[in-house]
Amino acid sequence: MTTPSRGVGSGAQTLDDTARLQEIADLRLNDADIDDILSQITAEAAAHFGLPVALVSIVLDQAQYFRGSHGLDGWMATTRGTPAEWSFCQHVVRNREPFVVDDAQTHPLMRDSPLVRIEGIRCYAGVPLVTFRGHVIGSFCVQGPDARSFTEYDLAQLHRYAKRVIARIEQRRQG
Repeated sequence: MTTPSRGVGSGAQTLDDTARLQEIADLRLNDADIDDILSQITAEAAAHFGLPVALVSIVLDQAQYFRGSHGLDGWMATTRGTPAEWSFCQHVVRNREPFVVDDAQTHPLMRDSPLVRIEGIRCYAGVPLVTFRGHVIGSFCVQGPDARSFTEYDLAQLHRYAKRVIARIEQRRQG
């Protein structure tokens, strides 16, 4: 698929939206206790899709960081994030809807990203992480080194994983 997204979004938002960034801060996502649970969910998703990488990506105004991950290596495993301008996930947040890239080498929005040119990411599918207050804080996504198609069923499964992630994050908020 070469279109930037699928589905009907409820309108574009900017990465520097103050209310969205405050929501991320309020969720205390830097606490270490959340990593293990979110990483378990990403491991399940990677296995389900047969892809090497699955992520819980929280997108800030200038960077994305990975609060749950499976399959990262090299510098991304060490830094646990990338600049937002390189990221696939920024498009999920900006458009508030899934973003699917079957072949990043030919995709007009992604082909020049260092994540494609240097890191070799070729396919990507991500869905919004929407809090109970309606803010898109990031993306639940899978990615891999080979071109591949994603179906509507695949997107439904990604939404299922995203709901589990949000339920866990919101459970922490409620105490």
